[in-house]
Amino acid sequence: MRIENLLREPEFVRYWRDRDFTNPVVIRQRTPEDCYLSLQVAPYGTGTAAAGERRLAPDSSEAVRRDFVANASHELRSPSP
Repeated sequence: MRIENLLREPEFVRYWRDRDFTNPVVIRQRTPEDCYLSLQVAPYGTGTAAAGERRLAPDSSEAVRRDFVANASHELRSPSP
């Protein structure tokens, strides 16, 4: 699954589309609380991605995706303290 299908925040979509990964993208939560998520894309090795794409190592990408979705789902379901 493509990352822009998992992270649909407009800030991240623009960051991914522009391909300028020198700085992180900051996604702010739309609530009164001061919460945010900072993401930055980093290259992984050489020859591990098709032209113009950023991919995780093939043996770990599914596990990383599963962990990310599980953690994000848990955080979204858990009430804030």
